[in-house]
Amino acid sequence: MKRQFLFFFVTVCFFSCGKSSDSSSSVTDVSGNWHGTLVAASNANANGTFIMTINQNGTTLSGTLATTTYCCTAGPYNFTGSISGNTIQLTYSGNNGKANLNATISGKTFTGSFNETNGVLGFNAAMTTGTWQGTNP
Repeated sequence: MKRQFLFFFVTVCFFSCGKSSDSSSSVTDVSGNWHGTLVAASNANANGTFIMTINQNGTTLSGTLATTTYCCTAGPYNFTGSISGNTIQLTYSGNNGKANLNATISGKTFTGSFNETNGVLGFNAAMTTGTWQGTNP
């Protein structure tokens, strides 16, 4: 009888242990200060730098972004966004324009793409697309 109880107890413990089903534990933490570069697809010489602060509450992101490009300084702008797994999506609307920035996070770095209208990121064009990459030191 004691052996059966011990076997039952060990079996219950074995199947009760394991990964939590809490999906929030799989969300990448991207909060903090980031900096990096932006490169316009239409002109590789039309590049710039950025500084960004991300605040994170679960999968919801907010923060500020400021850029300096070959011609202009823009921001800091307030953005909103989200994270799913290791992919972020950020949006800024204002100053008669809009910017969408997407990236894949890998540790303390990211790479991604952006598009903007009316020069809100400082590219001084009606519409610009390109790539961006950054690091969180």
